[in-house]
Amino acid sequence: PPGSGKRVLIEFVSADPNGPLTAAHGRGAILGDTLASLLDYAGHTVTREFYVNDATNSKQMRRFAHAVLSRYRELFG
Repeated sequence: PPGSGKRVLIEFVSADPNGPLTAAHGRGAILGDTLASLLDYAGHTVTREFYVNDATNSKQMRRFAHAVLSRYRELFG
């Protein structure tokens, strides 16, 4: 019931930067955060957890950051 103060843990957006990033990652973030906000508004005690798996290949993340920076420079000089 609303306002019951039950504790709720919402885990969402298990992003894996070692694999391809997709629109589903963004959709999962929106849905998870919205659900947590609704439960919080209803009076529950909500904890949000977000996991990032970056332990396997940090070189790939550096390459991704470089690609984003290069595209930004290409678009905006």
